[in-house]
Amino acid sequence: MSDDYYDEIWTDIWTDVIDVQINVVSREELQRISNAAKAALESKLTKLNVLLKNLDVYCHGDLLLVNDRYGICKEFASTAEVFGFSVELVDSGLKGKSYVLKDSLIDFIKATDPSFSIKNFANKSLNEKLQVFLGNYAQKQVVSDELKEILLTIIQTGHYSVKGEQQVVSTYVNGKKTEETRGETISDEGRISSLLYSFTDAVYKKLKSTNADLQNGTVRLLYNRARQMGYAVKEERKGAQVQLVLVRAE
Repeated sequence: MSDDYYDEIWTDIWTDVIDVQINVVSREELQRISNAAKAALESKLTKLNVLLKNLDVYCHGDLLLVNDRYGICKEFASTAEVFGFSVELVDSGLKGKSYVLKDSLIDFIKATDPSFSIKNFANKSLNEKLQVFLGNYAQKQVVSDELKEILLTIIQTGHYSVKGEQQVVSTYVNGKKTEETRGETISDEGRISSLLYSFTDAVYKKLKSTNADLQNGTVRLLYNRARQMGYAVKEERKGAQVQLVLVRAE
Protein backbone atom coordinates (compact mmCIF):
# COMPACT_ATOMS: atom_id res chain seq x y z
CA MET A 1 0.00 0.00 0.00
CA SER A 2 1.48 3.39 -1.03
CA ASP A 3 2.15 6.10 1.57
CA ASP A 4 2.35 8.88 -1.09
CA TYR A 5 0.40 12.04 -0.14
CA TYR A 6 -0.75 14.66 -2.61
CA ASP A 7 -1.85 18.21 -1.73
CA GLU A 8 -5.24 19.13 -3.06
CA ILE A 9 -4.75 22.43 -4.95
CA TRP A 10 -7.35 24.42 -6.83
CA THR A 11 -8.03 27.98 -7.92
CA ASP A 12 -11.12 30.13 -7.77
CA ILE A 13 -11.53 32.93 -10.32
CA TRP A 14 -14.15 35.65 -9.80
CA THR A 15 -14.84 39.32 -10.56
CA ASP A 16 -14.88 41.93 -7.81
CA VAL A 17 -16.76 45.23 -8.30
CA ILE A 18 -15.11 48.22 -6.57
CA ASP A 19 -15.55 51.98 -6.34
CA VAL A 20 -12.90 54.00 -8.15
CA GLN A 21 -12.54 57.58 -6.94
CA ILE A 22 -11.97 60.33 -9.54
CA ASN A 23 -9.67 62.96 -8.03
CA VAL A 24 -9.09 65.30 -10.97
CA VAL A 25 -10.82 68.38 -9.56
CA SER A 26 -12.13 69.19 -6.09
CA ARG A 27 -15.41 70.81 -5.08
CA GLU A 28 -13.46 73.87 -3.87
CA GLU A 29 -11.72 74.33 -7.22
CA LEU A 30 -14.99 73.99 -9.12
CA GLN A 31 -16.56 76.63 -6.87
CA ARG A 32 -13.62 78.97 -7.46
CA ILE A 33 -13.90 78.44 -11.22
CA SER A 34 -17.66 79.03 -11.15
CA ASN A 35 -17.38 82.20 -9.07
CA ALA A 36 -14.63 83.57 -11.32
CA ALA A 37 -16.71 82.87 -14.44
CA LYS A 38 -19.79 84.54 -12.92
CA ALA A 39 -17.79 87.61 -11.92
CA ALA A 40 -16.23 87.88 -15.39
CA LEU A 41 -19.55 87.57 -17.24
CA GLU A 42 -21.35 89.98 -14.93
CA SER A 43 -18.50 92.49 -15.30
CA LYS A 44 -18.84 92.37 -19.08
CA LEU A 45 -22.61 92.82 -18.95
CA THR A 46 -22.34 95.60 -16.37
CA LYS A 47 -19.89 97.49 -18.57
CA LEU A 48 -22.04 96.88 -21.65
CA ASN A 49 -25.06 98.08 -19.68
CA VAL A 50 -23.90 101.61 -20.44
CA LEU A 51 -25.45 100.87 -23.84
CA LEU A 52 -28.05 98.27 -22.86
CA LYS A 53 -29.89 100.65 -20.52
CA ASN A 54 -30.80 102.82 -23.52
CA LEU A 55 -32.19 99.85 -25.49
CA ASP A 56 -34.98 97.31 -25.08
CA VAL A 57 -33.49 94.14 -23.61
CA TYR A 58 -35.31 90.80 -23.31
CA CYS A 59 -33.98 87.63 -21.68
CA HIS A 60 -34.80 84.11 -22.85
CA GLY A 61 -32.89 81.38 -21.04
CA ASP A 62 -29.18 81.93 -21.66
CA LEU A 63 -29.45 84.67 -24.27
CA LEU A 64 -30.47 88.31 -24.57
CA LEU A 65 -32.51 89.91 -27.33
CA VAL A 66 -31.47 93.53 -27.72
CA ASN A 67 -33.70 95.85 -29.72
CA ASP A 68 -32.52 99.29 -30.86
CA ARG A 69 -35.97 100.62 -31.66
CA TYR A 70 -34.95 104.12 -32.66
CA GLY A 71 -31.47 103.52 -34.06
CA ILE A 72 -29.79 105.47 -31.26
CA CYS A 73 -26.91 103.05 -30.67
CA LYS A 74 -25.28 102.22 -33.98
CA GLU A 75 -22.08 101.06 -32.25
CA PHE A 76 -23.84 98.46 -30.07
CA ALA A 77 -23.13 95.33 -32.15
CA SER A 78 -19.46 96.10 -32.75
CA THR A 79 -18.91 97.04 -29.10
CA ALA A 80 -20.62 93.87 -27.82
CA GLU A 81 -18.43 91.77 -30.12
CA VAL A 82 -15.29 93.43 -28.72
CA PHE A 83 -16.53 92.39 -25.27
CA GLY A 84 -16.47 88.79 -26.54
CA PHE A 85 -20.19 88.26 -27.07
CA SER A 86 -21.60 86.46 -30.07
CA VAL A 87 -23.89 88.98 -31.77
CA GLU A 88 -26.39 88.08 -34.48
CA LEU A 89 -28.63 90.55 -36.30
CA VAL A 90 -32.11 88.99 -36.42
CA ASP A 91 -35.55 89.81 -37.75
CA SER A 92 -37.55 89.72 -34.52
CA GLY A 93 -40.57 91.53 -35.88
CA LEU A 94 -39.85 94.48 -33.57
CA LYS A 95 -39.35 97.99 -34.88
CA GLY A 96 -35.71 98.90 -35.48
CA LYS A 97 -32.73 96.54 -35.33
CA SER A 98 -32.67 93.47 -33.11
CA TYR A 99 -29.67 91.44 -32.00
CA VAL A 100 -29.34 88.09 -30.24
CA LEU A 101 -26.54 88.19 -27.68
CA LYS A 102 -24.82 84.96 -26.52
CA ASP A 103 -21.75 83.94 -24.55
CA SER A 104 -20.48 80.36 -24.16
CA LEU A 105 -19.24 81.29 -20.69
CA ILE A 106 -22.85 80.93 -19.52
CA ASP A 107 -22.89 77.21 -20.31
CA PHE A 108 -19.67 76.72 -18.34
CA ILE A 109 -21.26 78.53 -15.39
CA LYS A 110 -24.54 76.61 -15.51
CA ALA A 111 -22.62 73.33 -15.55
CA THR A 112 -21.85 73.97 -11.87
CA ASP A 113 -24.76 76.28 -11.00
CA PRO A 114 -27.94 75.52 -12.99
CA SER A 115 -29.81 78.34 -11.23
CA PHE A 116 -27.55 81.04 -12.68
CA SER A 117 -29.43 83.63 -14.74
CA ILE A 118 -28.77 86.87 -16.61
CA LYS A 119 -32.41 87.97 -16.51
CA ASN A 120 -31.57 90.91 -14.24
CA PHE A 121 -30.01 92.61 -17.28
CA ALA A 122 -33.36 92.58 -19.11
CA ASN A 123 -35.65 95.60 -18.92
CA LYS A 124 -38.54 94.23 -20.98
CA SER A 125 -40.81 91.21 -20.63
CA LEU A 126 -41.14 88.61 -23.37
CA ASN A 127 -44.48 87.96 -25.03
CA GLU A 128 -45.38 84.53 -26.34
CA LYS A 129 -44.45 85.42 -29.90
CA LEU A 130 -40.92 86.46 -28.93
CA GLN A 131 -40.49 83.36 -26.77
CA VAL A 132 -41.26 81.15 -29.74
CA PHE A 133 -38.98 83.23 -31.96
CA LEU A 134 -36.03 83.06 -29.57
CA GLY A 135 -36.49 79.31 -29.19
CA ASN A 136 -34.76 79.08 -32.58
CA TYR A 137 -31.60 80.73 -31.22
CA ALA A 138 -30.80 78.54 -28.22
CA GLN A 139 -27.30 78.71 -26.87
CA LYS A 140 -25.03 75.99 -28.27
CA GLN A 141 -24.26 73.45 -25.56
CA VAL A 142 -20.52 73.31 -24.84
CA VAL A 143 -20.78 71.04 -21.78
CA SER A 144 -22.44 67.64 -22.28
CA ASP A 145 -25.29 66.47 -20.07
CA GLU A 146 -23.11 63.63 -18.82
CA LEU A 147 -20.35 66.01 -17.74
CA LYS A 148 -22.85 68.37 -16.11
CA GLU A 149 -24.14 65.48 -14.00
CA ILE A 150 -20.59 64.61 -12.94
CA LEU A 151 -19.76 68.23 -12.05
CA LEU A 152 -22.95 68.69 -10.05
CA THR A 153 -22.25 65.47 -8.14
CA ILE A 154 -18.82 66.82 -7.16
CA ILE A 155 -20.35 70.17 -6.17
CA GLN A 156 -23.05 68.49 -4.07
CA THR A 157 -21.12 65.62 -2.46
CA GLY A 158 -17.47 66.62 -2.74
CA HIS A 159 -16.42 63.58 -4.76
CA TYR A 160 -17.22 61.39 -7.77
CA SER A 161 -16.60 57.69 -8.27
CA VAL A 162 -17.23 55.06 -10.92
CA LYS A 163 -17.62 51.29 -10.71
CA GLY A 164 -14.60 49.21 -11.64
CA GLU A 165 -14.06 45.48 -12.11
CA GLN A 166 -11.06 43.41 -11.02
CA GLN A 167 -10.43 39.75 -11.80
CA VAL A 168 -9.50 37.96 -8.59
CA VAL A 169 -7.65 34.62 -8.57
CA SER A 170 -7.59 32.76 -5.24
CA THR A 171 -5.43 29.67 -4.75
CA TYR A 172 -6.38 27.02 -2.19
CA VAL A 173 -4.27 24.20 -0.81
CA ASN A 174 -6.12 21.51 1.07
CA GLY A 175 -9.05 23.84 1.55
CA LYS A 176 -6.98 26.76 2.86
CA LYS A 177 -6.50 29.95 0.85
CA THR A 178 -2.79 30.46 0.32
CA GLU A 179 -2.65 33.20 -2.28
CA GLU A 180 -4.82 35.86 -3.90
CA THR A 181 -3.95 38.05 -6.87
CA ARG A 182 -5.91 40.90 -8.39
CA GLY A 183 -5.78 41.95 -11.99
CA GLU A 184 -5.89 45.44 -13.50
CA THR A 185 -8.96 47.52 -12.66
CA ILE A 186 -11.22 48.02 -15.66
CA SER A 187 -13.36 51.15 -15.38
CA ASP A 188 -14.35 54.46 -16.96
CA GLU A 189 -11.80 56.33 -14.82
CA GLY A 190 -9.61 57.35 -17.75
CA ARG A 191 -12.47 58.65 -19.87
CA ILE A 192 -14.12 60.56 -17.01
CA SER A 193 -10.79 62.04 -15.92
CA SER A 194 -10.17 63.19 -19.49
CA LEU A 195 -13.57 64.92 -19.56
CA LEU A 196 -12.82 66.77 -16.33
CA TYR A 197 -9.32 67.79 -17.43
CA SER A 198 -10.75 69.11 -20.71
CA PHE A 199 -13.46 71.04 -18.86
CA THR A 200 -11.13 72.82 -16.44
CA ASP A 201 -8.65 73.57 -19.23
CA ALA A 202 -11.42 75.02 -21.44
CA VAL A 203 -12.80 77.19 -18.62
CA TYR A 204 -9.39 78.59 -17.67
CA LYS A 205 -8.71 79.44 -21.32
CA LYS A 206 -12.15 81.07 -21.61
CA LEU A 207 -11.55 83.10 -18.45
CA LYS A 208 -8.22 84.31 -19.81
CA SER A 209 -9.80 85.42 -23.08
CA THR A 210 -12.76 86.94 -21.19
CA ASN A 211 -10.43 89.11 -19.12
CA ALA A 212 -8.83 90.36 -22.34
CA ASP A 213 -12.29 90.96 -23.85
CA LEU A 214 -13.30 92.95 -20.76
CA GLN A 215 -10.28 95.21 -21.13
CA ASN A 216 -10.77 95.65 -24.88
CA GLY A 217 -14.49 96.31 -24.48
CA THR A 218 -13.88 98.93 -21.80
CA VAL A 219 -11.38 100.65 -24.06
CA ARG A 220 -13.94 100.60 -26.90
CA LEU A 221 -16.58 102.22 -24.67
CA LEU A 222 -14.15 104.97 -23.66
CA TYR A 223 -13.09 105.42 -27.29
CA ASN A 224 -16.70 105.81 -28.47
CA ARG A 225 -17.53 108.19 -25.64
CA ALA A 226 -14.51 110.37 -26.39
CA ARG A 227 -15.46 110.52 -30.06
CA GLN A 228 -18.99 111.54 -29.14
CA MET A 229 -17.56 114.37 -27.03
CA GLY A 230 -15.64 115.70 -30.02
CA TYR A 231 -12.18 114.31 -29.34
CA ALA A 232 -9.85 112.78 -31.88
CA VAL A 233 -8.72 109.51 -30.29
CA LYS A 234 -5.47 107.61 -30.74
CA GLU A 235 -5.06 104.17 -29.18
CA GLU A 236 -1.59 103.18 -28.00
CA ARG A 237 -0.77 99.67 -26.74
CA LYS A 238 2.26 98.69 -24.69
CA GLY A 239 2.07 94.98 -23.98
CA ALA A 240 -1.14 94.35 -22.04
CA GLN A 241 -1.60 98.05 -21.29
CA VAL A 242 -3.79 100.29 -23.44
CA GLN A 243 -3.67 104.07 -23.44
CA LEU A 244 -6.05 106.42 -25.21
CA VAL A 245 -4.66 109.78 -26.28
CA LEU A 246 -7.39 112.40 -26.66
CA VAL A 247 -7.02 115.52 -28.78
CA ARG A 248 -9.76 118.11 -28.90
CA ALA A 249 -10.82 118.46 -32.53
CA GLU A 250 -10.72 122.07 -33.73
